[in-house]
Amino acid sequence: MKIKPIARIGVTVATVLLLAAGCATQADLDALRNEVTQLRADSKSMTDNAAASAANARAASDAAAASAAASAADARAASAAAAASAAAAKAAADKADQIYLESMRK
Repeated sequence: MKIKPIARIGVTVATVLLLAAGCATQADLDALRNEVTQLRADSKSMTDNAAASAANARAASDAAAASAAASAADARAASAAAAASAAAAKAAADKADQIYLESMRK
């Protein structure tokens, strides 16, 4: 048997005993029942809000990870372009040195 049915049976038995003993009126029990119902609704609302917040946090985390990956890819592309530019500059400098040395030999 699950806990909820056992708890409901316990509440029912306690209600009958309180009514039989005259310790509580039906109005008191109705007010208590209404309060329990409100607490359940509040609890469900809080659970739903927590789940929504967790989903939003996951979405923000995924977006941040995607942005970081895109930034890393951009940085790699910029690094590759800089390396290519440096190689071209070195080749141009080598060619200039070669031309200078040839002109000095003449």
